[in-house]
Amino acid sequence: MFRSIRTAKTGSRRAHPLLEVLEVRTLLSTALSDLGPLVNVTGINTTVNAVGTEFVSGAGNRAFLLDTNGVFHNLGTLPNAIDSFATGINSGGKVVGYSTISGGGGGGGGGGSGLPQGFLYSNGTMTALGTLGGSQSVANAINTTGQIVGWADTSNGQRQDAFLYSGGQMTDLGGLPGDSISAANAINDSGQVVGYSEPGGGGGGTNYSIHAWLYSAGSMTDLGTLSGSQSQANGINNSGQVVGWSSVATGGDQAFLWDKGTMTDLGTLPGEGDSVANSINDLGQVVGTASNGGGIGGGGGGQAADHAFLYENGVMTDLNSLLPPGASGWVLNTATAIDNQSQIAGMGTYNGDTHGYILDLSPLGSQGSTTTTALQASAPTSVYGQPVTLTVTVSPAAGGSGTPAGTVTFFDGSASLGNAQLNSGTASLTISNLPVGSDSLSASYIGNLQFGASTSPATDVTVQKDTTSVSLKSSLKSAGAGQLITFTAIVSPSITGGGTPTGSVTVMDGLAPLGTFALSGGVAFFPISTLSIGLHTITATYGGDPDFLGNTSSALHETITHVKYGTRTMLTTSAISATVGHPVTLTATVKSTGPVSGSPTGTVTFTDNGTTLRTISLSRGKTTLKTSSLPVGTNRIQVIYSGDKYFNSSMSLFLVETIEKPKKKAK
Repeated sequence: MFRSIRTAKTGSRRAHPLLEVLEVRTLLSTALSDLGPLVNVTGINTTVNAVGTEFVSGAGNRAFLLDTNGVFHNLGTLPNAIDSFATGINSGGKVVGYSTISGGGGGGGGGGSGLPQGFLYSNGTMTALGTLGGSQSVANAINTTGQIVGWADTSNGQRQDAFLYSGGQMTDLGGLPGDSISAANAINDSGQVVGYSEPGGGGGGTNYSIHAWLYSAGSMTDLGTLSGSQSQANGINNSGQVVGWSSVATGGDQAFLWDKGTMTDLGTLPGEGDSVANSINDLGQVVGTASNGGGIGGGGGGQAADHAFLYENGVMTDLNSLLPPGASGWVLNTATAIDNQSQIAGMGTYNGDTHGYILDLSPLGSQGSTTTTALQASAPTSVYGQPVTLTVTVSPAAGGSGTPAGTVTFFDGSASLGNAQLNSGTASLTISNLPVGSDSLSASYIGNLQFGASTSPATDVTVQKDTTSVSLKSSLKSAGAGQLITFTAIVSPSITGGGTPTGSVTVMDGLAPLGTFALSGGVAFFPISTLSIGLHTITATYGGDPDFLGNTSSALHETITHVKYGTRTMLTTSAISATVGHPVTLTATVKSTGPVSGSPTGTVTFTDNGTTLRTISLSRGKTTLKTSSLPVGTNRIQVIYSGDKYFNSSMSLFLVETIEKPKKKAK
């Protein structure tokens, strides 16, 4: 946590207004930092870089970055822009927002006049993100991997759509069915995006509806509402929990938490009517604003009547009740962002003047009662895919009292297995995909304002490979020689739910391997048409993989009989008439008329009016005869197929080939 706000005289750093006052007020305690008079504070990361907007005398609104040393950096604007606004920051210090270009009527970006253009600020350079073909865009959030979300208009100006910007490419996410306006407000590190969608043409009317949505794996899902008709999603954490606001049947708006398909009403603070949730961290802590009516920051007394809140473990707490000693004169009005270190950014009033602030809850939490965390597994050994239940108990240290509440994270080494909420000091997690081998499991309690964090000793669980069964099926129980047969091998785990065997299966004919084939979804297919006449003993052997043991199927007996299949012989010519001495190409094709995939072999004989022209061997059921020795007149050409071991003989229809004398030249 930075302890003072300083200025620099060189580079992009600039003196901040009212420096002398800030130098005093920022040292209220290690828990509250006064950022001074600002327009807005919109984002914070775990290294306590904050971003937002301030008013610069003679220049207008400017996006700012507050670094870890407490120094304000004016981020400037895009070329030909009149102002700029920062909306988000990631863990790497990259900033997003928008800068308004002079001219035009402005858009949904809010603030300033002109056309908003989304930007990315990185390493001292502000870069425009472009649009979806139109003239406006706004960037609202950026995740750890650098993916950016916001909204932009399309080329025909008929739509304003949410976008995902990644790798230099802006992708249109569209909107909910029937809507022509959408915007993305937040994105987590898995690329899940949240925002809102609404019909075009403005609000109002009984049919007007703005709805929160979640975009994941290429699909947009309507999150619904609490009991009213409208909702908006503002934040999402890496567990996929979503926060925002929804209208309710009794009137007004209420903050919500959406988790695994369920939307929960978070209520509001005592004496307040409306609430909105703005941000949620990976610990499940939610921050937002409660108002006494007229909308957040609106009527009923204006912003001074708004109070920032923290929602944790089912309880909404007024942030003003957590202010440290020495913070008299402060009212924390809005909370816009919270990071994974429980540091909250927002806006408040100090003796009636609007100031930005950062409230750090971690010092308060670290002063809580110490705890001990114990972890127990349902069994010391397991088989891959077998459910293992991990139970954790968090207790006050010796001499302490009360029951710890909050979130516990389970680990296998350094890999997170998942989170669970304490209930009466205990929590459990059942997991079926512990990796094969010796797993060192632990549980970490993150603590809260009353109890300090603690981590359990490691608990070892040994996971063995699961056994498998292999079944083998044939498309035909018996077949004729040359007929196509497909063998299907299915490899199944003994314990369902643990995964699907991978690797390959080798098909054997007695002791002779026929081929090795990769499994896909636990299934391998082996087509063959070359089994010899007689009885074959077919088996399939699975070689195993890192999680599953190998096995061999029961024997399958396949009988191949000697069968001759019918054929059809066809004859074509390159020209039905030709001049004597000019070559003609005759093509013979022999096909099977039976249920067999192979091609007839052997020979065909070309005849002309019953006289043999030539006998030629087939290649893949086909051959040609090129001749220029056909006599003048009408030639009745026919092809006779001799048959082979598997195919009966046949003959083509007659083909009439006319050979003419050369025409005499006119004198």
